[in-house]
Formats: sequence, C-alpha cells, structure tokens
Amino acid sequence: MITIQDMITRFGEQEMAERSNHENYEYINEDVLKAAIADAEEEAASYLRAAKLFFTDDTAPQVLKIKVCDIARYYLYDDAVTGIVEERYQSAVAWL
Repeated sequence: MITIQDMITRFGEQEMAERSNHENYEYINEDVLKAAIADAEEEAASYLRAAKLFFTDDTAPQVLKIKVCDIARYYLYDDAVTGIVEERYQSAVAWL
C-alpha cells in the first residue's frame, strides 16, 4: 500500500534515518522501516476489513496512503513519540 519512498516524501529522509537507524542516524535502515510500514498496513487493513473495504496497492486512494504513512511513522517512534506524531496517529485511526 505504501512504500519507503512514500514515507521519505511525507516526512523527509533525515527523519526516516533518525527513526529507523538508532546507532548512527546517517542512513535509513530499510528493514526497520519496512517493519513499521508492514505494521501500519496491517493496522489499516484491520479497520478496512471491519468496514468490508478492500484496496490493492494500485487502487488505494491517496488519502488512505497518507493515513497509513502517519501510522507507520508512529511505529518508528517506539517510546519517544512526539505530540504531533501522536496527534497524526490518533487522527489516522479515527479516520479509519
């Protein structure tokens, strides 16, 4: 549904490197970022299944991709969630 590039486009390469690579913050750890994306997609899918809505990668509307990016970003913050990240996550969940 979303890609690493979607996350970089929305939140910037620096933030994605800082949140996914806790050792040196210099590059994006794709495994960590992919795990956050997978968790976010599964969370979104659980809400969509409950509403009996199904989208493929090709048919997912942009607004859904934005919400899933916000959820993935939240997962990258572990125990250091900032106010805006928390707000965007809560907004995405409410929207779903």
